[in-house]
Amino acid sequence: MTFDVIINSAEFNAAVASQAEPIMERKLNELTQIIVEEFSEPKSGRMYRRPSGGSYRASAPGESPAIRTGNLRDSISKPDVRREGRTVVGRIVIAAPYAEGLERGRGRVLPRPFVRPAIEELLGRRA
Repeated sequence: MTFDVIINSAEFNAAVASQAEPIMERKLNELTQIIVEEFSEPKSGRMYRRPSGGSYRASAPGESPAIRTGNLRDSISKPDVRREGRTVVGRIVIAAPYAEGLERGRGRVLPRPFVRPAIEELLGRRA
């Protein structure tokens, strides 16, 4: 005995996309949380004095950036998840102008990656 299953492609894609949106949003929220947690991890770079008083330990090359002012952390947007046709698009914006330079390195500043390691950690977690 044979049964044929015919899927209405448009309806099927809409159903999959509607279920994917909340999953994408949850995962992007997890990613943001991992990034912020990385900023708070202990660092092993140089000690610096703050102009306003006190001191802080900077990150060493290869470590995620240290929190000095909180501007980088505060510039991370809430996830924007939406459907574009048959595709679900998720976006997090890190608006601090120096974010990419920290992630990849720039000039004499060696990389302080924080996005790539967070993505790798998220991908290594179980659903």
